[in-house]
Amino acid sequence: MSSFADYDVTAPRCLSVIEPSDTQRSIWLDHIDGESGHEFGTKRIVDFGYRLGAAQGAWSVAGSDAPSVASREFLRDFPASKTLGWDLLDDDDAWAQPVVADGFPAALRDGANWLHENRRKLLSLLRRLPRTLSHLDVWPNNLIASGPNYVLVDWAFVGDGAMAEDIANLVPDAVFDRCARFSDLDDLASNTLTSYQRGLAESGWHGNPALVDIALHAAAVKYDWLVPWMLAKAGEEQLDYGTAAPVDVLDRYRERGNTLLRLTEWAREAISAAHALGIPTDD
Repeated sequence: MSSFADYDVTAPRCLSVIEPSDTQRSIWLDHIDGESGHEFGTKRIVDFGYRLGAAQGAWSVAGSDAPSVASREFLRDFPASKTLGWDLLDDDDAWAQPVVADGFPAALRDGANWLHENRRKLLSLLRRLPRTLSHLDVWPNNLIASGPNYVLVDWAFVGDGAMAEDIANLVPDAVFDRCARFSDLDDLASNTLTSYQRGLAESGWHGNPALVDIALHAAAVKYDWLVPWMLAKAGEEQLDYGTAAPVDVLDRYRERGNTLLRLTEWAREAISAAHALGIPTDD
């Protein structure tokens, strides 16, 4: 992880690993004092994008080996643990729920179905794009600013990923978890991507930046599961993720619904851009 630490991206120090049985393991980590990523604001997120780009670029340039426990095909497997039923995408009653009908944009139903139908194409495309060591769960509450360092916590999913796959998680999650508004989404994505690509270049990585742009947009496939999940949860009290405080339900569905529709557009743009460059999207 030295290439990450060189750019002030670190993990909490491991203090002890205790294995009370063959099936249990407890990991004790250092306590980190600092500012939660939930409080960063867009400017700080963009700055982190630069540092992460430099760290991941340096990792790739060095040709470092991934940890033995590194995950593979994370995006392929992740939705299976989340969705509450793909059948809800075509359930008229689910889409007629008041908060869904009032909060979700009308085009989201077709967009969500298109994203699910094209899931394999997007995953196939992502596998063809430049690789790096990815955290795979970068969202504001997994980030702490501590002195000069950005400390990333919860490395449970760490493994092989496309360049920009981590910021493709960070930027939408900043809106989904109320650190930014949907109106900020496109500017935040563009500025963070530009910052990330600058970090890649300054690390010595000289690949095609257009492929990193495609990866950011294709990785929107990760959120394939969220529309059916929200359809299933529309009748329940909505809690702020990470704090368990109640949130305004209609505001959540409007903000997330518009963001999810934009993500389906990102995915379409990725496939179109890949085809323009002659990159296949079949398995």
